[in-house]
Amino acid sequence: MLTVLDNAMETIRLRQSVRTYDPARPVGETERARLAACMAENRVGPLGNTVRFKLLDLREVSREELRQLGTYGVIRGASLYLLGAAPDRKGALEDLGFCMERVVLEATALGLWSCWLAGTFRRASFARQMGLAEDELLPAISPLGYAAPGQNFIEKLLQRGGAAGSTNPGMSFFSPQTAARLLARKKPAATRMPWRRCAWGPPLPTASPGES
Repeated sequence: MLTVLDNAMETIRLRQSVRTYDPARPVGETERARLAACMAENRVGPLGNTVRFKLLDLREVSREELRQLGTYGVIRGASLYLLGAAPDRKGALEDLGFCMERVVLEATALGLWSCWLAGTFRRASFARQMGLAEDELLPAISPLGYAAPGQNFIEKLLQRGGAAGSTNPGMSFFSPQTAARLLARKKPAATRMPWRRCAWGPPLPTASPGES
């Protein structure tokens, strides 16, 4: 699992969205076991909500149900999907995002690619596969697999428009003064980890008294 801080940060840098997968390279049992273990370990988010995950293999779905599942052409060639469900209550979406990203990063560490989908999938069909309860939501899913050599039309279109393949600089999430003050605090390494994300950009200026 992603337990070493430097490895985790490097994995975050490495992860990119991929929309075209190689159907001839299914995800192996070893990788699936690692993903299942990660899913089991990340069921409660920082705000206290319990979330659920499922690995859906389209090769095990009936032909009739398979026709109902789709991503409107955004994803091609993927046979394995990560589904994430959360209770319909305050803070649950944030908890799902936190826990699901940890599973996505574990997939990245295993050499698999992914792509967060929130609006471009047939939600009702995937919800049936998830066994969604009345008080649950299915906010997001992601394909998991090995990238194909080429790209589909939508992927090329998104990249040309600048909507894919880009990551906001870490500095953009905080003001330089606030980030500098947070990084300067003497805390355990695990507590400082979120603020290290700010330091990937240019050097941080020193905060003056009274600045926020």
